[in-house]
Amino acid sequence: MSVAAIIALFPLMVAVAIAIKMESRGPIIYKQVRVGKNGRHFNFYKFRSMKVDADKRKGELSAKNDSSDGVIFKMKKDPRMTKIGAVIRKFSIDELPQLFNVLEGSMSLVGPRPPASRGSEKLYARGAQTPAHKAGHNLHMAGVGQERHSL
Repeated sequence: MSVAAIIALFPLMVAVAIAIKMESRGPIIYKQVRVGKNGRHFNFYKFRSMKVDADKRKGELSAKNDSSDGVIFKMKKDPRMTKIGAVIRKFSIDELPQLFNVLEGSMSLVGPRPPASRGSEKLYARGAQTPAHKAGHNLHMAGVGQERHSL
């Protein structure tokens, strides 16, 4: 299924990659280590929607975090966001490279979203481990941000 989705969405992914590269320097794909099935770490892929120094600038913006749980960092008007980034995030196009995670088996289309390895300590300390994590199931592409947005 993910192979067919990748083939069907390939023209869109190429257009997004070109737009990202034209707007700013840096990589097209943002790579982050996430915690997957049975606690295994893997590389999680997204189209880069923020400026290259976004991770470094996160600390100086932490007081403006719209999320009160301390695990997810969200800002309505995040100054680190690129113009193309705002568009691809609005339509969740930034998530398309995760189809490659599905293809390699580190994620599935259905199930809980994998936490970032640096935030998983906070999640698990608060008992946020889901039954799927406990059972060792694969994690999926939609997460808390998307689930809250869709309510």
